[in-house]
Amino acid sequence: MAYQRDELLHFLHYFFHFMFLGVTDLNAYLLRKNKTTISTHLLRGERWSYVFLATLTYLNFRAALWVFLLPYVIIRFGMMSGNWAQHAFINADTPHNSYTNSITCVNAIYNKLCFNDGYHIGHHLMPSMHWTEMPEDFIRNKAKYAENDAIVFEQLDFFIIWFFLMCKRYDWLAHYYVNLNDKYKTHEEVIAMLKVRTRKCPESVINKNYQ
Repeated sequence: MAYQRDELLHFLHYFFHFMFLGVTDLNAYLLRKNKTTISTHLLRGERWSYVFLATLTYLNFRAALWVFLLPYVIIRFGMMSGNWAQHAFINADTPHNSYTNSITCVNAIYNKLCFNDGYHIGHHLMPSMHWTEMPEDFIRNKAKYAENDAIVFEQLDFFIIWFFLMCKRYDWLAHYYVNLNDKYKTHEEVIAMLKVRTRKCPESVINKNYQ
């Protein structure tokens, strides 16, 4: 919410914060929730993974670079760009509503390859739902998606959506937007709505909901 979600510099700040401070933030959260056992496992796992990478780098830098270090950075970049797109279109008035703080992608090859990961709103509404049930659940609850002004795209995956956002191509995003119940009458109305949903949220909203 603290980021302008179509700005590359904001995304890079988000990415590097996750790369270097993500474990620190997660551990602080676990300690606040008194989950000390999980915190111990987290720190132990991170420590040994870095020891492992450092040892391999010392023994054979070139092999470690291509087999471990570059894949490590690339995978984390992919995870964060995907996560960025999944939660780029937040309605600042209802930030805790899963229908308006996440998006869903339908009719995409990505879903066939990645266990229907595109049905991200359904995942947040019911994390235990099996991936094979997600398309049917979406169809069954389309009225709720429309009622809550949920954002649904078709034929896109989260990485393409991230790329479109970084290019500020809202016209491309609007082309693949699923206009549930024909709420928006024109292409321009869809673009305007998408731009509003990617704005940096006011500090007052962030402080009210996340302090």
